[in-house]
Amino acid sequence: MVPISSARLSGYAFAVASTAALAVTFIASKYVLRVMNRATFAPLWFAVAFFLSLVYLAGSRRWDALRTLRWAWRPVLGVGVLNTVSVVAFFWEIQRIDPTLVSFFGRLGTLYTVLFGVVLLRERLSREEMAGMVITLVGAALLTYRAAPIVWAAFLVALFGDALFASLSTLAGKVAVQQGADAVALAGARAGVTSFLTLVYALISGQFYIPSLPDSVLAAIPLGAFCGPFLSYVLLYQALARLEVSKVSIVRNLQPFFVAVYSFVLFHTLPGLKEMLGGVIVTAGVGLLIHSRTRSPLKCET
Repeated sequence: MVPISSARLSGYAFAVASTAALAVTFIASKYVLRVMNRATFAPLWFAVAFFLSLVYLAGSRRWDALRTLRWAWRPVLGVGVLNTVSVVAFFWEIQRIDPTLVSFFGRLGTLYTVLFGVVLLRERLSREEMAGMVITLVGAALLTYRAAPIVWAAFLVALFGDALFASLSTLAGKVAVQQGADAVALAGARAGVTSFLTLVYALISGQFYIPSLPDSVLAAIPLGAFCGPFLSYVLLYQALARLEVSKVSIVRNLQPFFVAVYSFVLFHTLPGLKEMLGGVIVTAGVGLLIHSRTRSPLKCET
């Protein structure tokens, strides 16, 4: 057995912590979106995360970390723009269907990562990878089989919006940290760009409106913003600085199960047996797909 270096071990720890923290986003946003529209919620959510990143940098006296963004400003900007499209789609889904289903649909983003390698890098798919893709699609078919129209709509929004652009944003984040961008500064820039772009949309569309909110919702917004767009992405970029994207993706593939636990504890709800079975199959297919690619040194990491 080849021993795991301390750097790689810490990378896996960061990936697990990031996955657990990001799962909070599904629950907190579901709770808040019951009383606030998406156009208002998105800029506020990411503004809180941007503010938290600045507070962290100020408290740790690491203002110089912001300078690292200049070295990789193109992928940093790409992270923010791509993430904006992804979160708009994500909030649309989370407002309408069960958070655990949204998380299962999000796992389909790994298929895009593989397809990018095939189309752009002319990579070949192994039999194991093809089996993983087939298993994933079977799981997706089971998730949507005889599902309500809103579930089908959420699936399509996830497939062509959330999953697609989230995978592109993650790849851009990997490029940014490779070019020297600090993880905390990158997470802050991601939140700042997303907050600005969604605020512009909300103001132009005339949908920016802050209703009177109960204390529980007022508490959920900073808690969710801290755990989701701030903490989880600081941890994610720390993991990406130590591990390949593919290995981080394997760990983050466990996200739906964190979401299911949180959803059960707070909302006392779970998807039906068919949906859970479909989600498990999707997760297994994605896991096989990623595992196959990590075994091949000749292929680019996903």
